[in-house]
Amino acid sequence: MKFDILNRLTGALQFTAEIDCDDGTLNSVKVGLAIRWGLKNGANLSGANLSGANLSGAYLSGANLSGAYLSGASLSGANLRGANLSGAYLIHCGTRSDGYEFYAHICDGKIWIKAGCRYLDIKAAAKHWRDTRADTPLGAESLQLLKNARVLVNVRGLLEADQAVVA
Repeated sequence: MKFDILNRLTGALQFTAEIDCDDGTLNSVKVGLAIRWGLKNGANLSGANLSGANLSGAYLSGANLSGAYLSGASLSGANLRGANLSGAYLIHCGTRSDGYEFYAHICDGKIWIKAGCRYLDIKAAAKHWRDTRADTPLGAESLQLLKNARVLVNVRGLLEADQAVVA
């Protein structure tokens, strides 16, 4: 089937993907398939509306996602290394000294963190790094990057202040 990806600002057609799925397939899956098709076929993803896309496990390394709208997108297992995310509704919170890049985005009213192979809500992420890296420099860096995420979400007004708290 043909599936259109639109520009997030203008609503203009960004590209039309040829995807293999039924009409009744969830829209998030259709968008994810269209993005994978777009990456494979050299489509321009900058500025695309990718809201709610299921990009679990997608290889997005080096993709130009500048200005893309990723609110609600599932990024579990996605490889974002080297992707151009400038202006995307995905917040780069920083890079840990071992090269792990931390990203945040809002999904279902929560802050979600994507770091390496991890994709956790911010409270579970804090627990994970406390449990696995307690009293280590990487643990301290990880928790600081989660604080960066909370501050950036607050500054950008993406959630109410009480929702963006790291436990």
